[in-house]
Amino acid sequence: MPSGTCVDSILRRFAGQFSAVEFRYRTELIDLEEGRTSVAAMLSRSRDGTGRQGRRRLSGWTDGAASVVREKLGIPMRGEPVLTYTTNVIFRCRDLPSLHGKGKAYRFIFIGREGTWLTIVAIDGADRWRMSIIGDKSKREIPESEIRALDRSRHGQAVRL
Repeated sequence: MPSGTCVDSILRRFAGQFSAVEFRYRTELIDLEEGRTSVAAMLSRSRDGTGRQGRRRLSGWTDGAASVVREKLGIPMRGEPVLTYTTNVIFRCRDLPSLHGKGKAYRFIFIGREGTWLTIVAIDGADRWRMSIIGDKSKREIPESEIRALDRSRHGQAVRL
């Protein structure tokens, strides 16, 4: 979870009160081994790929349906492991509402025959926006050229991405 999100600020405010709590961002849990009184964890830093192993008495993790923790502890998965893959694009546009006729809003939702396929959400109330391209259960990387073409086709003119 990126530092600075709403959930992050709440978690930091609460869990940060405890001296034993350590926050690590952009860190992947590769493996873990549960002992009687501690957990051995193999971690990898996402940016440089370096591995590190350490033991902790208690471990908390936010890692979703494909959870290494859930799998290693034998906790069964209920429901669909993936609902959709979404690609998020952060962009700046000083006056986005002038590019369409819907007026000012916090969130714009694009709905087609296939259902909701794109949302645009205000980040700072000024010029920063998050465009979420809602996919399906197929994981794919959307090339920048396709994102730019999508942006131009929906707004009628180019927005600086």
